[in-house]
Amino acid sequence: MNFVDIGAGFGVYALPAAKLIGNEGKVFSFEPGAIAKSHLEKSKLENGLENLEIIGKAVAAKAGKFAWKIAETPEMNKLDDSSEEEVQAVTLDSWWQFEGEPAVDVMKIDINGEEASALEGGKQLLESEKPLLLLSITEKNSNTFIGSLSELRYAFYEYIPGPGILAQHDVEAGADPYMQNLIVVHESRVDLLKENGWLHDETVEPQQTANDLWKTDLSNLPWTSELFEQWGNHGDSEGINLYLQALNYVIAAEQIEVRNSDLEQPRSQKAVLLLNAAQILIGLYNQGGNSTSVVFTLVRTLNELGKRGQAVEILKKLIETTNMGQQNMNVDLPFMLPVPEQDKVAIKTELNKWLMVKTVEAWILLKDWTTYLSGPQERKLIEVLEGNPEVSKITSRASRIYEYLNDRNKKYNQIKSLFNSLATKEISFSSDRSDYFNSMVNMIHKKGAENSYSHELPGELIVSLTSYPNRFEHLPLTLLSIIKQSVSPDKIILWIAEQDKSALSEEILQFIDRGVDIRFCEDLRSYKKIIPTLKSHPDAFIITADDDLYYNKRWVEGLVRDYENNETVVAHRVHRISFKQNGELKP
Repeated sequence: MNFVDIGAGFGVYALPAAKLIGNEGKVFSFEPGAIAKSHLEKSKLENGLENLEIIGKAVAAKAGKFAWKIAETPEMNKLDDSSEEEVQAVTLDSWWQFEGEPAVDVMKIDINGEEASALEGGKQLLESEKPLLLLSITEKNSNTFIGSLSELRYAFYEYIPGPGILAQHDVEAGADPYMQNLIVVHESRVDLLKENGWLHDETVEPQQTANDLWKTDLSNLPWTSELFEQWGNHGDSEGINLYLQALNYVIAAEQIEVRNSDLEQPRSQKAVLLLNAAQILIGLYNQGGNSTSVVFTLVRTLNELGKRGQAVEILKKLIETTNMGQQNMNVDLPFMLPVPEQDKVAIKTELNKWLMVKTVEAWILLKDWTTYLSGPQERKLIEVLEGNPEVSKITSRASRIYEYLNDRNKKYNQIKSLFNSLATKEISFSSDRSDYFNSMVNMIHKKGAENSYSHELPGELIVSLTSYPNRFEHLPLTLLSIIKQSVSPDKIILWIAEQDKSALSEEILQFIDRGVDIRFCEDLRSYKKIIPTLKSHPDAFIITADDDLYYNKRWVEGLVRDYENNETVVAHRVHRISFKQNGELKP
């Protein structure tokens, strides 16, 4: 089996696919982004995935060089005419033919809106191999490839997460805003999927469920004990009985383990139960049955059926009408919590506080795939929950992620602002530029850092680094971040190749007055940072630095302390060395 991953990123699909396929085939992953490609290559070596081939090119309708937009996170990089960066692109057909027309069984394409372009350049491959396609879908890009693939006799399916089954995609109705991928199957492969139970069979009849199933199931959850008494007095109206029937359907569906079930077509059985439950719950909700119990169970059911957008909107309305779960939270009827991750969370204080927290937490978990994409509204809600003992580990982690992102974004914006300032012609550096750099590094180091102090190593402490003209523009910031360390090195040596001497700027040369020892040597490339210093100071304690980083003020201090506790080679950042089975180093 061969798998093609176009837009591999960090390898979320490529790595597990390579491990799963093993010696039975290959994974061809296309990733033109330098950062993501680098991480993917390291993961390949670390995991010993020799069947994974990484191709550092984009895929488009035509081969050639294309503008490449580098986004804040590598997953969002894309071809974009407005960018000055360039990458090389190939067509699927040209690559396939160059490789000798290998079999292609499955192909995943996620290239941020350019999926149709990649498919346009792969018509021969598609017609010949008829691979199953996993296509990233958005509101904007779906119409660009549905027509062309339909002409090639492909059918479109949605993955329904609860039952783990494929259901036909209604092109006219459009996709749920949270749907990430379409599964596209050539008509010649549809019967095979049916035989293996992967396609939803609408003719399947739901299994019978016991009327008291909810009692036996919910009694096992840690938060239900104090609710059972009031649930036992729920009355006997038609609406209540319908709701309990729907609740039993949902519970019965979740009890089906599709991989270990004796049922015929367990995936379809599970889907039918959830669909029947949703039909009842939506009817009750539309008729005004919008109690917290109904809403919670409906939200869970819709999410299981892949209707996450509807689930989010319904939960949002509950938050608005109950003042974020603090008022009118009617739970007289038994219910299931909106997301399964909440099932095992006990009530620590009182029911009302617990309900409020679970309501807000569920909305945060459902609204965004990751807190990386969340905005100020979610942040405010998390702030409301801070300090509440009912907050789960899920929300606590989200809060820490927000704090990290905020700190990172602040520093990113500060450095970005600095770079913009450096590039602005209006700034004059005819006077001593060191004050300017001091203010910038103080900003990066969080102004007001403690004064530096000396180390207690039994010898000279040297920070050694090198650079070259392409990096000279921002080298002063690196140098100043080293000068501003909490533990001062005895010497900072900057090695420059002899032929680059004339390219040194006045701003760099001014650092001689600040104690930086600028020396010249033959061009040993990156080894200039260590070999000349080892020769000239064989008994010194040497720290090597990069010329494209701005070091935290405690960088030197941390290395020195680690060495004092364990006298060996100490590293701030390392790469693990991997070996082949015969003991040789991997490339």
